[in-house]
Amino acid sequence: MKLDLSNTALRIFCALFFAGAFLPGVCMASSPGSFLAQFPKEPDGIQSFMALQTERQVNEFARQRIRRPEIDSQGEERHYSEIRSSENTFTFDGIKTGVALGRVPLIYVLAGYGRADVDFSFTDELTENKFSYSKQIRFENDGFPVFGGGISTMMYDTSVLEKNRFSIGADLQYRWLDFEAEEGALSYESTLHEIQLAIAAGLENLTWRPGGWVTLVLSPYGGAKISHFFGDEAFSDPANRDPQGNPDPIYYKGDIDPGNHISFFIGTNINLTQSLFLGVETRFGDDDGYAVQLGYKF
Repeated sequence: MKLDLSNTALRIFCALFFAGAFLPGVCMASSPGSFLAQFPKEPDGIQSFMALQTERQVNEFARQRIRRPEIDSQGEERHYSEIRSSENTFTFDGIKTGVALGRVPLIYVLAGYGRADVDFSFTDELTENKFSYSKQIRFENDGFPVFGGGISTMMYDTSVLEKNRFSIGADLQYRWLDFEAEEGALSYESTLHEIQLAIAAGLENLTWRPGGWVTLVLSPYGGAKISHFFGDEAFSDPANRDPQGNPDPIYYKGDIDPGNHISFFIGTNINLTQSLFLGVETRFGDDDGYAVQLGYKF
């Protein structure tokens, strides 16, 4: 028989998963752990799925410093330094669809509409007229397309307590984000590539009867992910002037490589029917965020 969440320990276990899944982080990526429930129940089966999802995520892009010598208009060699950092908040609404061929692989694509809020800090320690420049400003983008895809595999799968299933899997995903924004005379644009690897463990077919009047079938999970962004960005302030009021425009373009981000996640899929499911998830660590998806398996 299915595992019944009737005793105290199991009620606490389920409550913790629900609390983590519904609490938003201080804050876009496909839900790292929800792929476990998209594999077919039979090892040699085939299952397709389609899901609508909405997500929000905050990424800290650490301080990067670019230093190089340059000859100015007077023929003097000067050391030129540009320093950037940002906090990027991404939101995403879109669709994810794929097919699982047995335990390996599960292949999917995703597409949708994203929005970006970039708290950008930039310092130019030696501008054209040899004055320091520093600016911190928030850019908001009205929307841009997001495309991506990935592949998942079930690494371990076993039956526990008769009809419950414990599984461990991995997911590798890529997403492309290209956006620009303006704030007065200032402008910012960025093209980012995100690659993330997630490892998750989950337990399927837990039943819970809140209030005794409805039965929910849950598939809670948890795990960790490592994500890496790379790409390029550009920032301009053509209206900038030096302390004497002379035009001293700022134009910056550089590569972004904020290093690896390690985060953790917990969540659960709720089977509304045999085919319809609701997924909720929260993430914390280097990337904070949450995700909700409504999907159909066929």
